[in-house]
Order: sequence, then structure tokens, then C-alpha cells
Amino acid sequence: MTRKSIRTGIAVAAITAGAVALGGCSSGGGDGAPAEVKEINLLTWTGDHEPDWLVPFEEETGVKVNVQYITSVPEAFAKVQADPNAFDIVLVTSGWVENYVDADLVVPFDESKLTNLGNTIEELDWRATTTYNGTNYGLTYTWGVQPLVIATDRVSEAPTSWNALWEPQFTGRVSMLDDATTQLPAIALAAGIEDPYAMSDAEFELFTEKLQSLRPQLTHVAGSIQDQTTDFTSNQVDIGVLYNVNTYTGANDAGTPLQMIIPEEGVAGWTDNYVITKAGAAKGDIIYEFIDSTMTPEWMARMAAEMGISGNLSLEQMQSEAAVAAGLTPELLARTEVGIAIDDPEFFGQVKMLRRVDNVEEWLTLWNEFKLNVH
Repeated sequence: MTRKSIRTGIAVAAITAGAVALGGCSSGGGDGAPAEVKEINLLTWTGDHEPDWLVPFEEETGVKVNVQYITSVPEAFAKVQADPNAFDIVLVTSGWVENYVDADLVVPFDESKLTNLGNTIEELDWRATTTYNGTNYGLTYTWGVQPLVIATDRVSEAPTSWNALWEPQFTGRVSMLDDATTQLPAIALAAGIEDPYAMSDAEFELFTEKLQSLRPQLTHVAGSIQDQTTDFTSNQVDIGVLYNVNTYTGANDAGTPLQMIIPEEGVAGWTDNYVITKAGAAKGDIIYEFIDSTMTPEWMARMAAEMGISGNLSLEQMQSEAAVAAGLTPELLARTEVGIAIDDPEFFGQVKMLRRVDNVEEWLTLWNEFKLNVH
């Protein structure tokens, strides 16, 4: 889920020499793939694939990587549904992989085509978020949580519960972003619901009432990551459900100190996963070569250092000499969710990873009604 202005550029690591040769614009040939691929079309989140990061791959292969950006999880699905051939690779958030499969938009993921698969995080069961009906359809690229966030220069005592959002002192000062999938689990957790993604009818009624009672706490719903960042830095909000770590790092860099908190009820988590469309599969091995080039310790460490984003790299490697050499100092690591996980052995046990919601249309309807009535 998850993307701010770059601080200081650091060198992009050379693509692993042991990988399949990337000569010219070849797709790798074989399997009926076209002899030449000129471009890869990627649908991703802002900050996950910065233009200058892509240059070495483009220069090495002669293949241009065209990037389009996602603004919300449902919006990404709607985009791919509307024009499936427009995208080769999509960053699909956990809980939505199944929707892409059911819509016949993506193909199974062939892990054997990657040389850097061994770098992936061991502490997170990422395949559980990309596997559907016994088949793996993706590779986790980034992961994170949707924690409680406060502006520490305006909130003197750090809350320990999601129910802080309803406190009178925060009337009109609560921040949420326009994405039902990632924001609403916090409401369910605050209502004492153990599993936000599989609510009984009685729990859903309680959940609905809890959300409706939050209306006076918001004056508006942020439309983007940058909007939520601006809401904090311009002193419009004090507390909220953090949508993306880039708001945390961006606000802190701008002089507004934010703190991420894992409430006692737990926290929703997510993975953003590479999935390959049918159009991408038709381009052959070059698609996997691109994905593989982004799974090195150097690439992942740079992403964490510059963007604060937690990539699919083991906690050990995120603290390695290679990571530090790529710019991920201990100070910068501490600003990421990886830093929180390293300091808290119970971290992953508190995360309730986004799963498919069978009544997602009810969620979206409820959320849209909520947005219309905030004041």
C-alpha cells in the first residue's frame, strides 16, 4: 500500500551478472515470445519505481519502462479491467490478487525465472497474499502496515488504542485517506472485531455504527498520499489512519514530527505484489528480468533509504553492509516499518494482513456514504 520526493540520490546497483543476458531488446526468445520488446508498461505506486532508478535497466536492455501511477486499490483494478492490454506488470495489493485472477487478467507467476528470489523476507509469509486456489500469482515487492499516526507537536500523549480517533479533543482533526480497503479495518479493530475481513452480520452492523459515529471527527477525506501529508504539515489534522509511510517520512522531513503507533487491537497490513498480465506474459522473459533487477539488496535498501518503503528483503539483509553502502543507515532504517519490526519481536504477530473481502461492494458503498457526510 505503499512514494515521496527523493532525498539524496544514490547509485543504482548493477544488475546481477548471473542473470539471463539482457542484450538488445530481446525478450529472451522461446516460448513463442516476440523477438523484440521495446517497452514494458508498469502500473505502480508513486515512489516505488522512480525514473532514475529505471535508467540502468533501460540502458542495458534497450527496453523503455513506462510508468503509470495508482491512486487507490480499487482504482487500479478498474484501470486494468478497462484496458487489460495497457499494462504488463501491475502492483496488486493483498486481498485483490483474487479479483484479478477471477477477472482473467493475470497469469501464474514463475518463480524459477528469478535469480534474486532468495533475498526475500523470511519473517513475512508473503506467498499467503499472492496465492489463490493453490497457485501463486505474484511476488511481493513492498509491504507495510496502516498504523495509527499522530503529530507529536500537537498530541502530547501517545494513544494506545484505535479508539483515540473518537476522542472529543480530536473533533475535526482526524485524517483518513480515500481508500476503503486499507482504511476501514482500523474501524473494525476499534469496535473490537477480531477479524476485519470476515465479519458476521452482527459484527458488520457494529462496524457500520462505529464508522458512522466517526463522522464529526473528520472535516474531509484526503484524496491522495500527498494530500494526507499536506493535511498534517499544514496543521489541519492531528491524528489518523496512516495510509502510506511516505506521509510519515515526508511530514518529518518538512518539520512536522509524526509518530507511527501499533495500537493494542492490532493493525492492518498489506503487501503490494508484482503480478503479470496476459499482455506482459506475451513479452516473455524480459518481464521477469525487469522484476529480478528490482529485487537486489542494493535496490531494496535504496528504496527504504530514499522513500521509507519496506521492500521484500529479509530483516537481516536490511541491516547488512550492502544495505548501508546503498544509503540505508541505521537512522534511516529506524524511520521505516522494518525498523519497527526489528525493535519489536511481536510485530508480525500484531499485523492482520489484508485479505479478500467477500462483501467488498458493501464496504465501498458504506465508505462512499461516509465520505458524503463528513463535515
